[in-house]
Amino acid sequence: MSGTGSSNTPDVMISYNLGSKEAALKIRDNLQQNGITCWIDVDVEADSYMAGSLQEAIAAAIENCTVFLTCYSEKYSQSKLCEKEAEYANSRKKTIISCNLEADFDPSGTLNTIIGSKLLFDFSGKYPFEKQMEKLIREIRLHLKDNDNQARML
Repeated sequence: MSGTGSSNTPDVMISYNLGSKEAALKIRDNLQQNGITCWIDVDVEADSYMAGSLQEAIAAAIENCTVFLTCYSEKYSQSKLCEKEAEYANSRKKTIISCNLEADFDPSGTLNTIIGSKLLFDFSGKYPFEKQMEKLIREIRLHLKDNDNQARML
């Protein structure tokens, strides 16, 4: 099964803090290797950063994705930009799936309110990465299939 998204309509938008970039890219690479299209800010041309359109690109990615994937950690929870992304995805009624990247960290405040009851996959090292990826891929595919079925009914 391959993803249904394109670069303009990604299956998954990945939200992360710069301190977790390596882990977020590893997750992205694994998703893409399994046919799930992803949007992550590193794919935006450097010119976009200069032009100030990065936030517009982030908003468009959230609006167009099926699944909003948070790669959260303590630094993620302290980032106002990450918080705004999660709030916007929540307000757009996106499927939110959370990946915990930090052992012994539980989100609090606004982030906990948004992701506290959402699906959680633990990439903190507590469990084998490959097993968590398998579960994450299965879950994302279920949401993509549901989204495709809903779109056909419209």
